[in-house]
Amino acid sequence: TSFSLNILYEDTDILAVDKPAGMVTHPTGMHYTNSLSNLVAGYFREKNEQVCVRPVGRLDQETSGIVVFAKNQVAASRLQSVKSPCKIHKQYLAAVSDTLPVDMPGVWHTLDLPLMQDPENHLKMKTAADLSLHSSALSGKIKTAVTHYHTLFSSQDWSLITLKLDTGRTHQIRVHMASTGHPLLGDTLYHSDDKISSCASFSRAALHAWKVSFQHPFRDEMLLLEAPLPFDFRELVSLSGSDLLSI
Repeated sequence: TSFSLNILYEDTDILAVDKPAGMVTHPTGMHYTNSLSNLVAGYFREKNEQVCVRPVGRLDQETSGIVVFAKNQVAASRLQSVKSPCKIHKQYLAAVSDTLPVDMPGVWHTLDLPLMQDPENHLKMKTAADLSLHSSALSGKIKTAVTHYHTLFSSQDWSLITLKLDTGRTHQIRVHMASTGHPLLGDTLYHSDDKISSCASFSRAALHAWKVSFQHPFRDEMLLLEAPLPFDFRELVSLSGSDLLSI
């Protein structure tokens, strides 16, 4: 599949693009040419710009939404530094199975569940509690993981939530929500129930990197970026008949 680059913001130091679901952020053996990083490199080649772009953070292949690239080393280090005021804050949108009570404005629920790689399936992560493995041999592999979520809309079959992360572990949102009994729609890795895909056309885990905010690395300016809802989310929202597109 050929993708064109959907640019949300660009200046001399930063490029922010809307990654489609199904595309990897970084080149890998199987996806060497059709990665987001390669697409961005090609964009600058076409413009005859000598830029060594660096993605700041990454998204899973199935996740759509905002990926920020730094166009120079200084911008990259300022955006990546945990203590920097320029650190990027992401907000996600996810569709999960079953009904969650809609939250009042400002109410967030916190999931503080350490994660580690599933010893039986290296493609999966598990909560350390699931594994009951707090032996000294494995303690070094257990990583803290903190997720905050807020329910925006609820129906009989699914709920729409927004999430903020304190940590960015592999599959963190997917594992944390599955552990609450509300796995992401379309997430076959962490939930195999047929019911989950019957209420929408999600052929992937229903996760979208929706908003980012950060202080510009060189200017006294806050940047607030938002990625439009992809087709599968828009379709789900239209089913609800509610005014969610204006959230």
